[in-house]
Amino acid sequence: PQTMAAKWTSLCAAATAGAAATIAIRAIARRSVASSSRLTIHVYDHCPFCVRIELLAGALGIEYDRVVYGYGEGADPTKCGGTGYGVGPVALTGKKMLPVITGAGVPKGGTLGESLEIASFLCTLAPGCAPATGRGDVADWLKKIAPISSKLTRPRLYKMPVKDWANEGDVAYARWKYSVKMGFDYAAAEAATPELVVEAASIISELAPLLKGGAPGEEATLNEWGFSIDDVLVLPVLRNLTAVKGLTYAPEVQAYLDDWCKATGVETYAKDAL
Repeated sequence: PQTMAAKWTSLCAAATAGAAATIAIRAIARRSVASSSRLTIHVYDHCPFCVRIELLAGALGIEYDRVVYGYGEGADPTKCGGTGYGVGPVALTGKKMLPVITGAGVPKGGTLGESLEIASFLCTLAPGCAPATGRGDVADWLKKIAPISSKLTRPRLYKMPVKDWANEGDVAYARWKYSVKMGFDYAAAEAATPELVVEAASIISELAPLLKGGAPGEEATLNEWGFSIDDVLVLPVLRNLTAVKGLTYAPEVQAYLDDWCKATGVETYAKDAL
């Protein structure tokens, strides 16, 4: 007959095997959901919040259909200085706001907005993305680059050859929104380009030592344990800045951006930079 110690060892082994099987089944289930329930991601190509979701879906291997909207679609001309047209994304959620995902199994009746809510949901479908860490150095970097990025990208993004700007009403709405509603000075920002490019390059170089993960031959990541929501927040900022001609990235940061864009199928604006 088994001793108490032997019985205990046998029970522990069975429990461990059962737990491992459960984890494996859950992982298979997540992959099954990701592959069998194809999602649609509704985006503006230039929107960094939308890029977050496309990067994350690509990193997780989640297949999706992509619908791109004109930036002026859904804006009410009576409230937007005569700019705006059509319905666009308003038909999805009642708001002129993207990204939105739709599909079978998507919460809130099959239509979900808000980029971080979408990101949280996508992470339940497939493994491969760690939660945000709340790292202070990453938050500080994002805060530091934000005003410089806005001044450099706003005068250029609406000139990129993407569907966001296919209708002249899209450009009119963007310029009204940022100049009239938000007080952005396009002329001043463009005039300051030489100084802004130098400043942006310096700030971008400060990101290099923040990249703590990624073995040789693998994509770099902000954290040692791999791809995370921290990367999802940072990469779209770098991607949109590729619209700026003459802006150089530190080699480590350039590789970080290029590798993840290639891995996830997100295109940069480098070939059309202005």
